[in-house]
Amino acid sequence: MTTPSPANDLRDFPDWLSPALVKDLRRGLKLKGFSFTFLALIIALTFLLAATILSGSGSATVMGFVWIPVALALLVVQPTRGLSAIPEERSLQTLPLIQLTRLNAFRILFGKWSALAFQTALLTIALVPYMVLGHFLGGFEFTQNVLILLLLTGFSLILTAVTVALSVIKIAIVRTLMGLAVVGPFLLTLLSGGISSIFRGGGFGMFDASALAGVLLVTIILGTFMVFYLISSGASQIAIAGAENHSTRRRLIALGVIILGGVLCVFADNLESAFGIADLEPFIFIPYILIITAVVIDCVIDPAGSSLRIAKQFKGKRLASAFLSPGWPSGWFFAIVALLIFWICSGLLFGELTGAGADEFIAAALAGSALVFVPGAIALLLPKGREAPLNSFFLAQLICVVAAILVAIVGGISDLEGMFALIPHSNIFLAMDNGEEEISIFCSVLHLLAAFIIALTCGAVYRSRLRAQIAEVVEIERNTPA
Repeated sequence: MTTPSPANDLRDFPDWLSPALVKDLRRGLKLKGFSFTFLALIIALTFLLAATILSGSGSATVMGFVWIPVALALLVVQPTRGLSAIPEERSLQTLPLIQLTRLNAFRILFGKWSALAFQTALLTIALVPYMVLGHFLGGFEFTQNVLILLLLTGFSLILTAVTVALSVIKIAIVRTLMGLAVVGPFLLTLLSGGISSIFRGGGFGMFDASALAGVLLVTIILGTFMVFYLISSGASQIAIAGAENHSTRRRLIALGVIILGGVLCVFADNLESAFGIADLEPFIFIPYILIITAVVIDCVIDPAGSSLRIAKQFKGKRLASAFLSPGWPSGWFFAIVALLIFWICSGLLFGELTGAGADEFIAAALAGSALVFVPGAIALLLPKGREAPLNSFFLAQLICVVAAILVAIVGGISDLEGMFALIPHSNIFLAMDNGEEEISIFCSVLHLLAAFIIALTCGAVYRSRLRAQIAEVVEIERNTPA
């Protein structure tokens, strides 16, 4: 009788899977967090469905309450676990060891997300039999409920990508606050009973199967891009600046998606007529604004750094280096182009570029842009903000929010509405107030000018360094014999 070797005991995953995925999946499945979530969800659904079937009151109202533990697990618990992806490696001091392997920063973060996505998929698969049971014994609509389950799974995977990307933030309090900003609205909706009303008929319950399939398709397309973009953005944060270039590919893909979104905005009326859809604007604008928000923030916080290896990629491509080279000095220019495309196409979608609402639209566009660029400029003035602006950017956002609250309090007491325009986060309210658009536009222009002057001044050193390295690459190749 032969004793099995230890190597045979470890063959629980195929060799073609990523080592990063296998490592995190082995550890993730053993953690109490996943086991507790899985068991608690199964027990809760078992009791809820059993009570529903025994009482004979199967209906959309009862099914709304059945969705509460499902939404809690998929939209709150699983995404929240992503916040500990990189801090765990830092606390165990294993991140530098992983970076010494052949795994680049993108594959490391993608492995973290994939492990959580696999666990979320296990939860989803485990819930399908309950959908079948509820259909035959409780009278629930099977197709509609399965589509809603898939839709929630898609939302969960996108939210998990957001939290995994946020896990690279080193300051714990900032990371926690940003995580709460992501999952907090879902948790508050759940605690207030909003989840139940959404699934009873106030939200998903009012959609038929074909409409839900359309929403699911949009979610898959948007989610694929968002997951890639967020993981790539997080990879830039943990990679050594100048050693890896994840920014150029990310921005080129984002530019294509932004242009495609703009085309959909321009031809929205034609698409409505062709597909017989009464209102296509939410299906276009909501994903579009999510994409542009992620892209612009990423461009502002992209770590600055260059090397001869990166300079070689932009040899003879001066215009491309100004928009596509890694780091926030070029990211600001790319963000400007992205926002111009977004605001122009959004104005065409809603017909706000001409007519009575043009001033209000322009005021909202300028004030909304200042919400990102002004904190980005403040971040560059904070310690270490130029080398790694991620932490500084979110700190600057907190500073601006607190300042806006104080200005709002003082403005409310003294009844001086102009005080709201002093801070971009307060100025946005003036932009949406009839009769105050001119003040908002004037102050937003001042905010943006000040932000761009700071960014241009602080980024001059990085741009000159990249030009010098490109010239050095040209000189090296000239002196190298063929």
